[in-house]
Amino acid sequence: MTRGGTADAREGGIRRFARTFAAVAVLVLSVFCLAACGAPADEGGAEYSASVMRLYGWRTGEDGSVYALFTTAQTETVYAEAACETVSYAVSDGAFYRVSGYGVRFDAASAAETALACAPAETGASYENLKIVFVYATMNESIASDGERSESDGVYLHTVTASPTDGEVTFEATLRSSVSGAWYAVLAASAVAALAVCVAVVLIVRRRKWRKKTM
Repeated sequence: MTRGGTADAREGGIRRFARTFAAVAVLVLSVFCLAACGAPADEGGAEYSASVMRLYGWRTGEDGSVYALFTTAQTETVYAEAACETVSYAVSDGAFYRVSGYGVRFDAASAAETALACAPAETGASYENLKIVFVYATMNESIASDGERSESDGVYLHTVTASPTDGEVTFEATLRSSVSGAWYAVLAASAVAALAVCVAVVLIVRRRKWRKKTM
């Protein structure tokens, strides 16, 4: 075989290898991208279910208001329990993020009745001065809610305050977080694509060097 024939054969082999490698890289990239988009099914259709919130404390305001503190969390002190409904859900926010939520709803009049039935005499609680406070406590700073937020010693309190005549009271807390599997898939796919580019560059450089030697 002549030198020219050998050069053509080698160049043809390099091209075939480059095309094959590129096809494999695209295939792997497609698989990883599909994995990135294949997030778990949404739970946005979750429904409220019956639960209870616990009356765990009392607080008196400067204006004479008496605040009955309720929460759905476990507490050491429980004066009484009031009926409520809770819901937990998770929905996709694009391919790479997910929003998890927790909701509570209750009847203010029913909660007030429960609180007044067990209010310590020294609080001076009455239907006129009573305030119902739902408290959601967390150590996660990233959680947002539709209530008022305060912080004390690393604990974030989200609260909703209502009067006995306010009817149905609702509270919702949400957390937006990344879908780690999707990000890992994109990183892996990017690595494969980068490797394909590097191999292609190396092949081009070697081909040029080999051509110079055969000239």
